[in-house]
Amino acid sequence: MQHAKGRRPDSSLPEVVPVEILKENAIRHNDLYYKYPNPTQPFSPLPHSNQGNSSPYTSAVTPHPYQWNDSSSLGTKQVEKSSRKKFALLIALGTFILTGIAVAAGIGIPLFKLRARLNPDDYAPIQPLKVNTIKTSSYCNNQGRLSGDSLFTTQKGTASFDLKCGVILQEGLAAYDPVSNVSISKGTVRNIAAIVSYSVDDCLQACASLNAMAEDADKESPRCQSVTFIPEMKISVDLYEGNCFLKNSTLFDISQAGVNVEAVSAEVHGLRNET
Repeated sequence: MQHAKGRRPDSSLPEVVPVEILKENAIRHNDLYYKYPNPTQPFSPLPHSNQGNSSPYTSAVTPHPYQWNDSSSLGTKQVEKSSRKKFALLIALGTFILTGIAVAAGIGIPLFKLRARLNPDDYAPIQPLKVNTIKTSSYCNNQGRLSGDSLFTTQKGTASFDLKCGVILQEGLAAYDPVSNVSISKGTVRNIAAIVSYSVDDCLQACASLNAMAEDADKESPRCQSVTFIPEMKISVDLYEGNCFLKNSTLFDISQAGVNVEAVSAEVHGLRNET
């Protein structure tokens, strides 16, 4: 009896790899290599390894040729982190814009009023009784001492004054006579006028203007020889109807002047003949 002719097995196929070898290869490599790669994650190529077995069946346990830098959730975490940063940036930007609008709305009206006040057509100074204290510029410090040069010259250079900080040239004391260098002929110091002045400069300018306009102008013995400026405008105006006092003379003995840290006084430059 003849056997039916059939196809013979292909003897050229490689031998089947034993299960033990497959298990050893599986244990040798980290299980993370067999996870499907996440296309959103960065990767770095690794060399393909077939050490230990040349059979084509070993590809079943050969590690994937690409190693991912982190776990499969890294890409998702990075997307979430980026989204949070963008959201926080939008919140900060919105807050900044709203704050700017609020500030602009808050100062818009005051700035408008200030602009109108600085307009020469609408300008009106604050009423003296509403001004508590005026700054004495850079002439005197808080201790009643000179901060700079003691010589003050008016804007047009027509007159100069010797500044004295922290003193008041009081009325009723012996006056200095610049002609005879004694106090007999002039008697006592008295105020010619009390005016409202918003600065030391304006007070000194008023004294210089009075001497320039006087019909009997005398350079050796000017009509206004000294001034005293009181920065506490409200109190001074309430009591004396002015805070800038133009005086007919100056003190014979300057050491007798009243002490007031805030006050600024001055004498016409060159008036006192120092010996």
